[in-house]
Amino acid sequence: MKSAVFFERDGIINQYQRGQSKPLPPHSVEEFQIHPEVGALIEKMRSIGLMIFVTTHQPLVATGELDRRELKRMHLIMRSKLNIDDVLICPHETSDPCPCAKPETGLFKELEHQYRIDMDHSFIISDKWQDAAAAQVLGCVSVML
Repeated sequence: MKSAVFFERDGIINQYQRGQSKPLPPHSVEEFQIHPEVGALIEKMRSIGLMIFVTTHQPLVATGELDRRELKRMHLIMRSKLNIDDVLICPHETSDPCPCAKPETGLFKELEHQYRIDMDHSFIISDKWQDAAAAQVLGCVSVML
């Protein structure tokens, strides 16, 4: 079994956009800016044998505020610049009772099964309490930034 790092996308991999009252995720490729330090961090983690995944909740897809093709273009850019094994999204509204919206563990369990991940020796890096809660359920180490 393999160990892995699961990165939250918005705020960790890419920078937030400045909103009037709170930071906002990017709505377009033009707004999608990868943090300059994250590439080197991912390469260090890869050098010690960790797999790298990105998980993200994108409820704006469900509301129509974010076009699924635009989201795919953002992820193509991210994958072309960063050495990532896979990216999984939850496209459902926050109020939907789906198994993949964090703090539910559906995205992580899918990756665990598909890639044979040892969750007891894996990490979730995020700036959101939902990821920390999922890490606790999964037995991963949570790193909050």
